[in-house]
Amino acid sequence: MDKQTKAIFKRTQAEFPRLLVVRLEQVVKWGEDDERSLYQLMTILGEEFGELCKAILEANIQDAHEEALHTAAVALAIAEQMTKAMAVERAVIRNHAKQLRRDYVNNYNKTAKGKGT
Repeated sequence: MDKQTKAIFKRTQAEFPRLLVVRLEQVVKWGEDDERSLYQLMTILGEEFGELCKAILEANIQDAHEEALHTAAVALAIAEQMTKAMAVERAVIRNHAKQLRRDYVNNYNKTAKGKGT
């Protein structure tokens, strides 16, 4: 890892504990994200991003930092929801593929039995 990458990693790593706290505060305040649609989460993300933009325009660094963490926490919630959705999608595809294989084997066996008689 080069010097610049190490510096970025160190700065980013320093923000993770606070990001986790903000993420958990959001769950306590609004409940689990499974209860909201992706569209609702995107609306919340837009609202948080708007607050971040406002704080930056007002040159309020402390509020901007806090809003950046809130924005990141909502984006993380969206990523978590996408990870769950992809896992469900993979499971559905896997189950469908298994069913297709079973159907193929059953049809093959029926055809093979019919030819043998």
